[in-house]
Amino acid sequence: MRPADRQPLEVEVPAYPEATWRLRGAGVEQWRAQWIRQDDESEESASELVLPTRAGIREGYTRLEPHVSPTDGGARLALSIEAEVLRVNTGAAFVLLLGAIGGLLVVVWPLHDALLKLAPIGAVLALVAWLLVASRFRSHGPHELLELVRDLAEESGDEGSSRKECSVPDRC
Repeated sequence: MRPADRQPLEVEVPAYPEATWRLRGAGVEQWRAQWIRQDDESEESASELVLPTRAGIREGYTRLEPHVSPTDGGARLALSIEAEVLRVNTGAAFVLLLGAIGGLLVVVWPLHDALLKLAPIGAVLALVAWLLVASRFRSHGPHELLELVRDLAEESGDEGSSRKECSVPDRC
């Protein structure tokens, strides 16, 4: 599915839009993402967000367009995916391939006695592949960023929830 065909990712947070922009900024700092800003340097003017993304052995970045809109109970943060670039980490893929060959040696040696000498090497290769690559699989992308922003909003309490009006009219 192309990024343009996807629905925007959304999360509702119990904070007013101003606080949501601050929470979004805090979440982005933790992810080491980059803002592509418009003319002025404020966070509210950020038109695009470049988020480092990992999905198993694939890694790259996702370009997102953030939108904050007010709701009855706080604000809704929506992220529209503009582009997504993921590449296979070839080093990790190579180590996994060696581990698969090692695992195959461990399984096949009873069928061919000549492979008995290679079985311990196969076991070590499979174990090394697990320890170096498979045990460290992580996935993080826009969904996890939205979860982080929601968690930050819940931790901070209803920061700014006692306010009746927003001081940034075009964001409320």
